[in-house]
Amino acid sequence: MWFEVQDQGMRWKSLCHRCGLGFTAWVIIAASLCMGCVPKGTKNPDAKRDFLAEFEGLETTFRGQCTLSKGLLSLAKSKVDELLYVSADFRARRVRWRRFRRALNSCWKGALGNPTDSGEIDVSGLAPYYDEDALSDNEALLAVATRVIDSYGECDPLNADEMSGFDGRGVADESRAWARDRMVIMNEIRILVRGELARRTQSIEAMVGTLRTESAALSEKVTQVSKTVDGDYSATPAEKEKLRNQSVTIRSRLGVLNDLVLRCEKEVGTSTTDLSTFDQTIEATIKQIGRRN
Repeated sequence: MWFEVQDQGMRWKSLCHRCGLGFTAWVIIAASLCMGCVPKGTKNPDAKRDFLAEFEGLETTFRGQCTLSKGLLSLAKSKVDELLYVSADFRARRVRWRRFRRALNSCWKGALGNPTDSGEIDVSGLAPYYDEDALSDNEALLAVATRVIDSYGECDPLNADEMSGFDGRGVADESRAWARDRMVIMNEIRILVRGELARRTQSIEAMVGTLRTESAALSEKVTQVSKTVDGDYSATPAEKEKLRNQSVTIRSRLGVLNDLVLRCEKEVGTSTTDLSTFDQTIEATIKQIGRRN
Protein backbone atom coordinates (compact mmCIF):
# COMPACT_ATOMS: atom_id res chain seq x y z
CA MET A 1 0.00 0.00 0.00
CA TRP A 2 2.82 2.43 0.90
CA PHE A 3 4.48 1.92 -2.51
CA GLU A 4 1.19 2.78 -4.26
CA VAL A 5 0.85 6.00 -2.28
CA GLN A 6 4.50 6.84 -2.88
CA ASP A 7 4.04 6.35 -6.64
CA GLN A 8 0.94 8.56 -6.65
CA GLY A 9 2.85 11.21 -4.70
CA MET A 10 5.62 11.33 -7.27
CA ARG A 11 3.10 11.73 -10.06
CA TRP A 12 1.38 14.60 -8.22
CA LYS A 13 4.75 16.24 -7.55
CA SER A 14 5.59 16.09 -11.25
CA LEU A 15 2.15 17.51 -12.15
CA CYS A 16 2.52 20.35 -9.63
CA HIS A 17 5.91 21.23 -11.14
CA ARG A 18 4.50 21.35 -14.67
CA CYS A 19 1.56 23.48 -13.57
CA GLY A 20 3.76 25.91 -11.73
CA LEU A 21 2.45 25.01 -8.28
CA GLY A 22 4.91 25.36 -5.45
CA PHE A 23 6.28 22.99 -2.83
CA THR A 24 3.52 23.84 -0.31
CA ALA A 25 0.80 22.63 -2.64
CA TRP A 26 2.61 19.36 -3.19
CA VAL A 27 3.01 18.82 0.56
CA ILE A 28 -0.74 19.37 1.12
CA ILE A 29 -1.61 16.87 -1.61
CA ALA A 30 0.93 14.34 -0.29
CA ALA A 31 -0.46 14.66 3.23
CA SER A 32 -3.96 13.99 1.93
CA LEU A 33 -2.79 10.88 0.11
CA CYS A 34 -0.99 9.54 3.19
CA MET A 35 -3.98 9.87 5.50
CA GLY A 36 -4.88 6.36 4.39
CA CYS A 37 -1.49 5.12 5.65
CA VAL A 38 -2.29 5.81 9.34
CA PRO A 39 -3.22 2.55 11.19
CA LYS A 40 -6.86 2.60 12.23
CA GLY A 41 -6.83 -0.49 14.41
CA THR A 42 -6.59 -4.23 13.91
CA LYS A 43 -9.63 -6.25 12.94
CA ASN A 44 -8.35 -9.26 14.91
CA PRO A 45 -11.10 -9.96 17.52
CA ASP A 46 -8.62 -11.56 19.94
CA ALA A 47 -6.72 -8.29 20.18
CA LYS A 48 -9.67 -6.82 22.09
CA ARG A 49 -9.48 -9.48 24.82
CA ASP A 50 -8.03 -8.57 28.19
CA PHE A 51 -5.85 -11.63 28.64
CA LEU A 52 -4.33 -10.31 31.84
CA ALA A 53 -7.76 -9.89 33.44
CA GLU A 54 -8.64 -13.46 32.42
CA PHE A 55 -5.42 -14.74 33.99
CA GLU A 56 -6.04 -12.77 37.18
CA GLY A 57 -9.57 -14.20 37.32
CA LEU A 58 -8.20 -17.76 37.27
CA GLU A 59 -5.65 -16.92 39.95
CA THR A 60 -8.14 -15.09 42.20
CA THR A 61 -10.74 -17.86 42.06
CA PHE A 62 -8.19 -20.53 42.92
CA ARG A 63 -6.66 -18.45 45.72
CA GLY A 64 -10.16 -17.89 47.11
CA GLN A 65 -10.90 -21.64 47.09
CA CYS A 66 -7.64 -22.32 48.93
CA THR A 67 -8.48 -19.60 51.47
CA LEU A 68 -11.91 -21.11 52.08
CA SER A 69 -10.55 -24.62 52.60
CA LYS A 70 -7.83 -23.36 54.93
CA GLY A 71 -10.29 -21.12 56.79
CA LEU A 72 -12.98 -23.78 57.29
CA LEU A 73 -10.44 -26.14 58.84
CA SER A 74 -9.24 -23.39 61.18
CA LEU A 75 -12.85 -22.63 62.09
CA ALA A 76 -13.67 -26.29 62.80
CA LYS A 77 -10.66 -26.59 65.12
CA SER A 78 -11.64 -23.46 67.01
CA LYS A 79 -15.17 -24.82 67.50
CA VAL A 80 -13.78 -27.97 69.13
CA ASP A 81 -12.35 -25.70 71.84
CA GLU A 82 -15.74 -23.96 72.14
CA LEU A 83 -17.38 -27.28 72.98
CA LEU A 84 -15.49 -27.41 76.26
CA TYR A 85 -16.25 -23.87 77.37
CA VAL A 86 -18.15 -23.63 80.66
CA SER A 87 -18.81 -20.31 82.40
CA ALA A 88 -17.83 -19.85 86.05
CA ASP A 89 -21.46 -19.59 87.21
CA PHE A 90 -22.64 -22.76 85.43
CA ARG A 91 -24.92 -24.92 87.62
CA ALA A 92 -25.76 -28.47 86.59
CA ARG A 93 -26.37 -30.58 89.68
CA ARG A 94 -29.24 -32.54 88.10
CA VAL A 95 -27.76 -32.96 84.64
CA ARG A 96 -27.41 -36.49 83.25
CA TRP A 97 -24.06 -36.05 81.58
CA ARG A 98 -23.88 -39.54 80.09
CA ARG A 99 -27.11 -38.97 78.15
CA PHE A 100 -25.89 -35.58 76.97
CA ARG A 101 -22.57 -37.00 75.77
CA ARG A 102 -24.46 -39.71 73.85
CA ALA A 103 -26.57 -36.99 72.21
CA LEU A 104 -23.43 -35.09 71.18
CA ASN A 105 -21.94 -38.26 69.71
CA SER A 106 -25.21 -38.96 67.87
CA CYS A 107 -25.10 -35.46 66.37
CA TRP A 108 -21.49 -35.88 65.24
CA LYS A 109 -22.18 -39.19 63.52
CA GLY A 110 -25.62 -38.29 62.21
CA ALA A 111 -26.33 -38.62 58.50
CA LEU A 112 -25.56 -35.57 56.35
CA GLY A 113 -28.12 -34.76 53.71
CA ASN A 114 -27.36 -32.86 50.54
CA PRO A 115 -27.07 -29.09 50.96
CA THR A 116 -30.12 -27.12 49.87
CA ASP A 117 -27.90 -24.38 48.47
CA SER A 118 -25.94 -26.26 45.82
CA GLY A 119 -24.98 -23.17 43.82
CA GLU A 120 -21.34 -22.23 43.34
CA ILE A 121 -20.17 -19.80 46.00
CA ASP A 122 -18.22 -16.76 44.81
CA VAL A 123 -14.98 -17.03 46.78
CA SER A 124 -12.99 -14.32 44.96
CA GLY A 125 -13.55 -11.97 47.90
CA LEU A 126 -11.58 -14.36 50.13
CA ALA A 127 -8.44 -14.30 47.96
CA PRO A 128 -6.77 -11.29 49.72
CA TYR A 129 -6.89 -13.13 53.07
CA TYR A 130 -5.04 -16.27 51.98
CA ASP A 131 -1.89 -15.43 53.98
CA GLU A 132 -3.73 -14.56 57.19
CA ASP A 133 -3.29 -16.90 60.14
CA ALA A 134 -6.44 -16.05 62.16
CA LEU A 135 -8.95 -16.97 59.45
CA SER A 136 -11.41 -18.36 62.01
CA ASP A 137 -12.09 -14.75 63.05
CA ASN A 138 -12.18 -13.29 59.53
CA GLU A 139 -15.59 -11.72 58.84
CA ALA A 140 -15.58 -12.55 55.14
CA LEU A 141 -14.72 -16.18 55.87
CA LEU A 142 -17.36 -16.40 58.61
CA ALA A 143 -20.01 -15.04 56.23
CA VAL A 144 -19.26 -17.78 53.68
CA ALA A 145 -19.08 -20.44 56.43
CA THR A 146 -22.50 -19.37 57.73
CA ARG A 147 -24.01 -19.74 54.27
CA VAL A 148 -22.44 -23.20 53.95
CA ILE A 149 -23.68 -24.35 57.37
CA ASP A 150 -27.17 -22.99 56.84
CA SER A 151 -27.49 -24.94 53.61
CA TYR A 152 -27.44 -28.22 55.56
CA GLY A 153 -30.05 -29.59 57.92
CA GLU A 154 -29.61 -29.88 61.68
CA CYS A 155 -28.74 -33.13 63.43
CA ASP A 156 -31.59 -34.98 65.17
CA PRO A 157 -30.74 -34.05 68.81
CA LEU A 158 -31.10 -30.37 67.88
CA ASN A 159 -34.65 -30.99 66.72
CA ALA A 160 -35.68 -32.54 70.07
CA ASP A 161 -38.09 -30.62 72.30
CA GLU A 162 -35.78 -31.04 75.28
CA MET A 163 -32.00 -31.38 75.16
CA SER A 164 -31.14 -34.93 76.27
CA GLY A 165 -29.59 -34.95 79.72
CA PHE A 166 -30.84 -31.45 80.51
CA ASP A 167 -34.55 -32.30 80.55
CA GLY A 168 -34.91 -33.08 84.27
CA ARG A 169 -36.35 -30.93 87.00
CA GLY A 170 -34.11 -28.46 88.73
CA VAL A 171 -31.95 -27.74 85.68
CA ALA A 172 -31.64 -23.98 85.22
CA ASP A 173 -32.70 -22.35 81.96
CA GLU A 174 -29.17 -20.97 81.58
CA SER A 175 -27.85 -24.54 81.74
CA ARG A 176 -30.32 -25.67 79.09
CA ALA A 177 -29.20 -22.77 76.87
CA TRP A 178 -25.57 -23.80 77.35
CA ALA A 179 -26.40 -27.37 76.35
CA ARG A 180 -28.23 -26.25 73.23
CA ASP A 181 -25.28 -24.02 72.28
CA ARG A 182 -22.91 -27.04 72.56
CA MET A 183 -25.20 -29.06 70.30
CA VAL A 184 -25.31 -26.22 67.77
CA ILE A 185 -21.50 -26.12 67.79
CA MET A 186 -21.31 -29.88 67.32
CA ASN A 187 -23.71 -29.66 64.41
CA GLU A 188 -21.52 -26.97 62.81
CA ILE A 189 -18.38 -29.06 63.27
CA ARG A 190 -19.94 -32.13 61.61
CA ILE A 191 -21.04 -30.01 58.62
CA LEU A 192 -17.65 -28.36 58.23
CA VAL A 193 -15.58 -31.51 58.70
CA ARG A 194 -17.70 -34.37 57.36
CA GLY A 195 -19.47 -32.29 54.72
CA GLU A 196 -17.67 -29.33 53.26
CA LEU A 197 -14.00 -29.96 54.06
CA ALA A 198 -14.09 -33.55 52.86
CA ARG A 199 -15.67 -32.40 49.60
CA ARG A 200 -13.46 -29.34 49.09
CA THR A 201 -10.15 -31.12 49.54
CA GLN A 202 -11.15 -33.35 46.63
CA SER A 203 -12.41 -30.47 44.47
CA ILE A 204 -9.18 -28.48 44.94
CA GLU A 205 -7.13 -31.46 43.81
CA ALA A 206 -9.25 -31.60 40.64
CA MET A 207 -9.00 -27.83 40.23
CA VAL A 208 -5.20 -27.87 40.14
CA GLY A 209 -5.02 -29.74 36.84
CA THR A 210 -7.60 -27.47 35.22
CA LEU A 211 -5.85 -24.33 36.46
CA ARG A 212 -2.47 -25.38 35.09
CA THR A 213 -3.97 -26.28 31.70
CA GLU A 214 -6.01 -23.08 31.35
CA SER A 215 -3.25 -20.71 32.53
CA ALA A 216 -0.68 -22.28 30.16
CA ALA A 217 -3.16 -22.12 27.26
CA LEU A 218 -3.89 -18.47 28.02
CA SER A 219 -0.19 -17.62 28.00
CA GLU A 220 0.32 -19.38 24.67
CA LYS A 221 -2.73 -17.65 23.17
CA VAL A 222 -1.73 -14.09 24.10
CA THR A 223 1.80 -14.72 22.78
CA GLN A 224 0.42 -15.99 19.47
CA VAL A 225 -2.03 -13.07 19.14
CA SER A 226 0.74 -10.59 19.95
CA LYS A 227 2.95 -11.98 17.17
CA THR A 228 0.04 -11.90 14.70
CA VAL A 229 -0.91 -8.31 15.52
CA ASP A 230 2.74 -7.22 15.36
CA GLY A 231 2.69 -8.09 11.66
CA ASP A 232 -0.69 -6.43 11.06
CA TYR A 233 -0.15 -3.04 9.29
CA SER A 234 -3.59 -1.83 10.41
CA ALA A 235 -2.83 -2.39 14.12
CA THR A 236 -1.99 0.72 16.12
CA PRO A 237 1.23 0.97 18.15
CA ALA A 238 -0.89 1.06 21.32
CA GLU A 239 -2.58 -2.23 20.43
CA LYS A 240 0.75 -3.92 19.73
CA GLU A 241 2.29 -2.58 22.94
CA LYS A 242 -0.68 -3.69 25.07
CA LEU A 243 -0.52 -7.27 23.77
CA ARG A 244 3.26 -7.44 24.17
CA ASN A 245 2.97 -6.25 27.80
CA GLN A 246 0.21 -8.76 28.57
CA SER A 247 2.24 -11.59 27.08
CA VAL A 248 5.35 -10.71 29.10
CA THR A 249 3.38 -10.16 32.33
CA ILE A 250 1.46 -13.44 32.13
CA ARG A 251 4.63 -15.42 31.39
CA SER A 252 6.32 -13.85 34.41
CA ARG A 253 3.37 -14.69 36.67
CA LEU A 254 3.12 -18.35 35.72
CA GLY A 255 5.88 -19.10 38.19
CA VAL A 256 4.09 -17.23 40.99
CA LEU A 257 0.90 -19.12 40.21
CA ASN A 258 2.74 -22.44 40.34
CA ASP A 259 4.14 -21.53 43.78
CA LEU A 260 0.57 -20.86 44.95
CA VAL A 261 -0.56 -24.23 43.62
CA LEU A 262 2.28 -26.07 45.39
CA ARG A 263 1.54 -24.29 48.66
CA CYS A 264 -2.19 -24.99 48.44
CA GLU A 265 -1.56 -28.66 47.58
CA LYS A 266 0.63 -28.96 50.68
CA GLU A 267 -2.09 -27.42 52.84
CA VAL A 268 -4.69 -29.76 51.37
CA GLY A 269 -2.44 -32.69 52.29
CA THR A 270 -2.22 -31.41 55.87
CA SER A 271 -5.99 -30.89 55.93
CA THR A 272 -6.58 -34.46 54.73
CA THR A 273 -4.40 -35.76 57.58
CA ASP A 274 -6.26 -33.62 60.13
CA LEU A 275 -9.64 -34.79 58.84
CA SER A 276 -8.60 -38.42 59.18
CA THR A 277 -8.00 -37.90 62.93
CA PHE A 278 -11.05 -35.77 63.66
CA ASP A 279 -13.09 -38.75 64.87
CA GLN A 280 -10.55 -39.37 67.64
CA THR A 281 -10.43 -35.65 68.45
CA ILE A 282 -14.21 -35.38 68.80
CA GLU A 283 -14.43 -38.60 70.81
CA ALA A 284 -11.78 -37.35 73.25
CA THR A 285 -13.49 -33.96 73.52
CA ILE A 286 -16.93 -35.45 74.23
CA LYS A 287 -15.46 -37.59 77.03
CA GLN A 288 -14.22 -34.43 78.79
CA ILE A 289 -17.62 -32.70 78.81
CA GLY A 290 -19.21 -32.78 82.24
CA ARG A 291 -16.19 -34.36 83.95
CA ARG A 292 -15.21 -31.18 85.76
CA ASN A 293 -18.71 -30.39 87.10
